[in-house]
Amino acid sequence: MYEILLFFHAWLRWILLGLLVIALYRSFRFRSSTEWSNTDVRIIRWIALIATFQLALGVLLYAFFSAPVSHAFANPGLAMRTTSLRFWFLEHPVLMLIMVALAHFQRMKVQRQEQVEQKRKTVLLWSGIMIILILAGSPFPWSSVPRPLFYIP
Repeated sequence: MYEILLFFHAWLRWILLGLLVIALYRSFRFRSSTEWSNTDVRIIRWIALIATFQLALGVLLYAFFSAPVSHAFANPGLAMRTTSLRFWFLEHPVLMLIMVALAHFQRMKVQRQEQVEQKRKTVLLWSGIMIILILAGSPFPWSSVPRPLFYIP
């Protein structure tokens, strides 16, 4: 069960990053356009949906399956002094919770804005911030907690 959840959790990160890059590209490329298309609406909706599903998988992994998190809860003082335990115990979940909240904030803000230019600026700003949060809070081969780019059990 752990392997299956981790597989989907790891691969959804790439789908989410891809959608965020597409949203950034479309907002920059069509910044002078006066039309906010259904494609734009769908992309923003899917970003929020996938981020939420990613969070649900992460909570399952965090609460029931993660050995580093179990060790961290057993000794929080040691966890805060150990880079890898602190990452899984605190840094990763906090950054990803913020990212999911921003995905929903972006969706609500874009829905409420009237002018297309404002919508594009909102997507540029918040999608860019979400990409930075994902890159800062995800394990990569070059990070302090190295993991492969593409997880295959």
